[in-house]
Amino acid sequence: MPTILSQRWPATARSLAEARHATTDALTQTGVRDSKLLEAIALAVSEAVGNAIRHAYPATLGDVDLTVERHNDRITITVEDNGVGIDHDSDHAGLGLGLQLFATLTTTSTVDSDATGTTVTLGFSLNAEPQSPEHATDVHGDPETPI
Repeated sequence: MPTILSQRWPATARSLAEARHATTDALTQTGVRDSKLLEAIALAVSEAVGNAIRHAYPATLGDVDLTVERHNDRITITVEDNGVGIDHDSDHAGLGLGLQLFATLTTTSTVDSDATGTTVTLGFSLNAEPQSPEHATDVHGDPETPI
């Protein structure tokens, strides 16, 4: 699988925008021009990286790894952390809308998590029409404005 981006960021708020922009920049450089697809990918990456930043490391500092692979007809994005996992009790519990968002924006999505970390894998078809991010919901249940 051809990797077009593989990068690690500290799990801080500043890293969220950097990860999102690095992803869309890398895809644009490989010829992805579909603005709806790029918006959907940006929103899904924001959700996955944002969840890692907010939930993975409640008592310590950590990192978030992002890998973007471009295939002939699909894109695979993997977001990984070595945090506490999604089953960990948190003072910052989310609304659980991330999985719905992934299902809406991606062709395939998986979340693997245990006490040693979480891996989110997002698949996007270059041949399918993604749902516009304007019609997806953000983590607060509000319509999300494209990024």
